[in-house]
Amino acid sequence: MTKKDEFLTQPSKQDIGEAVAELARSLMKDPNGLASLFQQEDDIAEEELTEEELAEQVALAEQIRLAAMTATTSLPETLAVLDRINTLLWQTIWQDEALSPGELQVTDLILRIGELEAYSFAPWLQQCLLQELSALAENADDEACINSATAVVSTLNGIAHQLFDSNCYEEEPADGIPNQQDAFYEWWPLAMQMVLDMYADDDDIDFDEDFDDAEPEEFNEAQLAFIELSVLEKYQFLAQRLQAFDVDVTPLKPAQLKALQQQDYFDFTEALVALIPERTNSFATEPFGAYTEEELRDFYPQHWQAASEATGGEWQLQQLNTELSDENGDSEINVSFTAFGQLHEWTYTHDSSYSDTSFLDDLTEFAEQHLTGRFVFDSQNEYEIGYAYLPTAAADELQQYLSTANC
Repeated sequence: MTKKDEFLTQPSKQDIGEAVAELARSLMKDPNGLASLFQQEDDIAEEELTEEELAEQVALAEQIRLAAMTATTSLPETLAVLDRINTLLWQTIWQDEALSPGELQVTDLILRIGELEAYSFAPWLQQCLLQELSALAENADDEACINSATAVVSTLNGIAHQLFDSNCYEEEPADGIPNQQDAFYEWWPLAMQMVLDMYADDDDIDFDEDFDDAEPEEFNEAQLAFIELSVLEKYQFLAQRLQAFDVDVTPLKPAQLKALQQQDYFDFTEALVALIPERTNSFATEPFGAYTEEELRDFYPQHWQAASEATGGEWQLQQLNTELSDENGDSEINVSFTAFGQLHEWTYTHDSSYSDTSFLDDLTEFAEQHLTGRFVFDSQNEYEIGYAYLPTAAADELQQYLSTANC
């Protein structure tokens, strides 16, 4: 859409994952009391759209209805339909948003379908999703159709985090998803409504005394001061702070200084590339399109090599090898290399034009185990995530300014 603020903006998927889990735990404690909190009409404020925006909304709703009409007989097929709807949302109302490193989506449920189907709730989830698709196909209200599609997709994203993101479960994966049929069927519509409330920024809903919705982010004085700087001043400030941690910074050329004086939009990755080019790289989240086998084979090894080079010699990567296999239409890329006296092996799955962003988690974990510094990530751009390798103290300071990127 041309003005995404007229529609729904996207909360963190990890926040959704944690919220859907706590919802289930609270429901088990007090099912009647909790359910009553959600017996209200959805109160997303309506904004007056321009003629162009209204036409875009109509077109998006129609595309969602058409996708929802696809007949499915299995959970993987149903998830594939919702993955297409998820892509539609990213191409329209979420086009200015960005995936954070480690954020999971519907596609992750498809990639790990064997693990998902091993849970007792898998057939109940299938029935709920079939009902949601049927409702989407028949929903004649364009705005309501889009809102409902957003809620379904986001609830699935939350489930993905509950299964595959250790930050979102307390003891075991899926400990926040009901394992009894009746409880699951009661939980699902409440989870959907809760997600809508998160998008609508309604008043906080206290599920119990131990759980509160995340408060809006508050910036400290240094962050607030950084927000007020001009683009050029931000470059100069970052250069000074990096140098304070003994990081070599590339001086800006006169032409760059002149261009930055006239620039209104600050891009963190562009700043890092200009100031510390040898320490930076980027990871494309949608790099392939109609990919070739050679492109797919080389993608992850190239990124491991580039990440090692960003450490300035601290990490020597040797004997880099790749094996590509295909099973049931999904390509598996096995990457191995030797570093720090041992063999490291990683496996990535590819079944669309999107990258397996678990690479970013793997890179973070590798740095924690073997490197003295760490990587910081800039996910402002939906299709490409910039990153830089820095001493830990410098990375910690830079991270706080990265969080102000959209202000």
